[in-house]
Amino acid sequence: MTSESPAEPPPKKSRAGFWATILASKFLLVSIIVHVLFGAGAAVYVIQRYEAGRKLSFAGGPPVVNASTRAMEHKVEMAKKKNSMSAPAQAKRITTAGLSKIALPEIVTMPNATTVVPNRMGGIGGNGNGIGAGGMGGTGGGGGGFALPNVMGDRCSAASRAAAMRASGGDPKSEEAILKGLRWLKGHQNADGSFGQQFQASMTGLALLSFMGHCERPTSKDFGDSVRRAIDFLVGVGNQRGGRISRLDGQPWAYEHGIGTYALGEAYILTKDPKIAEVFTKAINIIVQGQGADGGWMYELNKAQPSDTSVTGWQIQALKTAHLSGLNLPGVEQAMNKAVENTMRCRGGKGGFGYRGPEDKHSLTPVGVVILQIVKHERGSVVRQALDFYIDGKEAPKFNYDADNANLYSWYYGAQACFQQSGSGWHKWNREVMPQLLAKQADDGSWPETRGGKGGGLDPTGTGNDSDAQVYRNSLCVLMLEVYYRYLASARG
Repeated sequence: MTSESPAEPPPKKSRAGFWATILASKFLLVSIIVHVLFGAGAAVYVIQRYEAGRKLSFAGGPPVVNASTRAMEHKVEMAKKKNSMSAPAQAKRITTAGLSKIALPEIVTMPNATTVVPNRMGGIGGNGNGIGAGGMGGTGGGGGGFALPNVMGDRCSAASRAAAMRASGGDPKSEEAILKGLRWLKGHQNADGSFGQQFQASMTGLALLSFMGHCERPTSKDFGDSVRRAIDFLVGVGNQRGGRISRLDGQPWAYEHGIGTYALGEAYILTKDPKIAEVFTKAINIIVQGQGADGGWMYELNKAQPSDTSVTGWQIQALKTAHLSGLNLPGVEQAMNKAVENTMRCRGGKGGFGYRGPEDKHSLTPVGVVILQIVKHERGSVVRQALDFYIDGKEAPKFNYDADNANLYSWYYGAQACFQQSGSGWHKWNREVMPQLLAKQADDGSWPETRGGKGGGLDPTGTGNDSDAQVYRNSLCVLMLEVYYRYLASARG
């Protein structure tokens, strides 16, 4: 008789095998937890970066840079200088203390003025900031694409120009008036590329600014040849005179130099042509070195006399383009900050600004305002009081093109000052002055003489019938009509 053997019990696991299993399970669990935590952290980082990008806001002026960023910029810049002796020197940054009864913020150096940022009309037909600069003929020019400073972004897209005008209450007819004015200028250019007769450097500068205010470049279809030849003329003058943008001597050359340098600065920004940069650098150095002890500039850049607010206004506009150019030219930031001292020195008791000292001079008040806006993005009580005096004060004349006191020089600055400040002053200006510019333009694109001034030759008010006076008057009117998009209002949204 056979009997079945009892089933063998399962083999006992060793203690070592048991703990190995347990530890393997725990390591697996820890690994899973680590991966989950890493994934969650990555998700949070991506979301934060996305939200930060959505919350960025862009103003018309230079971006605010914090201290740590500035320190990093400084280290990078020093490294660049060490590797390349030809690199332009980094301007020393300074802080301007409060002046008069206000404290103005420090102007911020743009480490790279050609960085693209969305403009306020972004998404409406594209912002048109990418610029192809190749083929400049006589002045050369680099190919490829680059970007404009954000404050100039609206001028290079038809859709953005139209949107900018709508946003600020502009008349749609303004664009055609601008084109008519540019055609008139094109038809009155001299064979050598200049404009005017006696004051060719300044008249060429104003005409060129008018073309470039519409983003016309050397490669533009309709106006490219005019732009290229005007640039060539100014570069040629600068090369002949060691950086001085004027063939004249005596009192006028400081005006000519400021206006011509201003135009070359914008031309460099639009083209990145190194031949322009070479002359422009010398021209800016002349301005920096010619600044008076009081912070302003005088006829012939004479430092022995109190500075002139009118001469100073043009030099500041030239320095503005240097600030936006990305060339980091020495002394620019210091000169701009110091110019505020002279502007406040000439402030009158009623809030206006004077000629060479404290005074409430109506025609020069918007010049002082524009200087403060360019250098400090100032919108506070000093600017408000000045514009109240200029626009609504008891001494303020009616802004009438046909009146004896019409003054296109003052209006040129007034348009900029009111637009930058916005508010009731701009609304009044846009309602009362801008329509007159449209109404007074002739069929050929020109504007008639004003009734103020001495008549005959060039007069700042817009009176005169010679070649210089006509170019001057027509350029100022075009520039005023372009104010909606030439420079974005620095303090607006």
